[in-house]
Amino acid sequence: MKFLYLILAAFFAGLGLGYVKFFALSYLSAVIYEPSDKIWIIQSVGALITLGPFLAYLIAGPIAASFRKAKVMRYSAIAVAIVLTGGLLTDWFGTAWFYVFMTGLIMGIYNPAKGASIPLESARSGRSTELITATLAIVYIAGILAGAPFATEFFARNPYLGAASSVFIFVPAAFFGGLCTYPNEDNHLFSFSKSFWGLLEETKWLFKHYWIYIVAPSMIWGMASAASLAVTAYAEEKMLGSATKCSLMAAFATIGVIVGNAVSVKLRSIRYLAASICSIGIVLVLVSIPILVELSHPSMIVEENTRIYILLALDLGLMGFFFGITTNLIEAEYYSLTYTAKKEGTGSALLSAMTAFFPFTLGGGMALAVILKLASPITQFIWLAVITMLPTFMIIILALRKPRSGYV
Repeated sequence: MKFLYLILAAFFAGLGLGYVKFFALSYLSAVIYEPSDKIWIIQSVGALITLGPFLAYLIAGPIAASFRKAKVMRYSAIAVAIVLTGGLLTDWFGTAWFYVFMTGLIMGIYNPAKGASIPLESARSGRSTELITATLAIVYIAGILAGAPFATEFFARNPYLGAASSVFIFVPAAFFGGLCTYPNEDNHLFSFSKSFWGLLEETKWLFKHYWIYIVAPSMIWGMASAASLAVTAYAEEKMLGSATKCSLMAAFATIGVIVGNAVSVKLRSIRYLAASICSIGIVLVLVSIPILVELSHPSMIVEENTRIYILLALDLGLMGFFFGITTNLIEAEYYSLTYTAKKEGTGSALLSAMTAFFPFTLGGGMALAVILKLASPITQFIWLAVITMLPTFMIIILALRKPRSGYV
């Protein structure tokens, strides 16, 4: 049952983040700004919600290393619900951007505890870290993407009920996260003061030994976040469907991620080779997105663009497939290695922080580039493809240097 609790905790955490992200997008573009601003707003919201987890690293690492993961998940999810309740009751006093930031900041404490539970669950149940990481990645991403159409539709029908729903989503995240207790956990806990003051040394140690494991998947997460948001706005601009229908397009990416994660469990023996090939596949898919749409000549009538919508959705599914294989193979090995070194708390927090840093920088960079006319809705995909070549080269280095061992 502990594994089921962890799965449900991951799902509702993802659902909450996805919901808040797209509810804020709908609110800001309809109430504060103009609908035509949606392209840069969607990237800005995605960037801001990931800034918090990066900034939270200074305390998220020591907290994950010092306290039982169940307590951390329970109280951090409750804290998010309290913050959103305050926004609901005050009609988003100050600015809605603040509540987006605070949601990301507090969940930057929740998610490292969730990640640090992976090797603990592996030790308890005997399941491989690849299987657990894949399962949690599937449900977490499914939750994020499920939050998009729900938030968009709720806002369109009843904005107040939609805002209230954002609060209630984090209640089950707190409940199920609070049930994830492990008997062998105390042997891996350190005092908060020791963890806090040793954070710099542990961070340096982790980067020294596993820098590719930390940077490569984090950059790919950043690319995926920016690309999924860009596709949603791009598809809506090209009149491939309504706002809700275009946000549902990401569901195809989820299906691809699910299949990719499931397949990755069988690829452990060729971990780095498979990850290298799939990372190259991501680059090719990114380049193909605008080419596919532009060469199909979208009509000004939404109903006539169904075929293009389906083709683009399938393209996203392929990218999700490559993404699922690449990130799971690299991250699962990283979790296993940090657990062996008794640094799974700080290690998980560091990976979570970097996984937040790159979505923030890439998403924020794309938003700024669009505002400054340095990138168009089309060329942003080319820029993302070029950037994704960097982690691809890193993974190829792993494949060439250490085809079977864990260390860089």
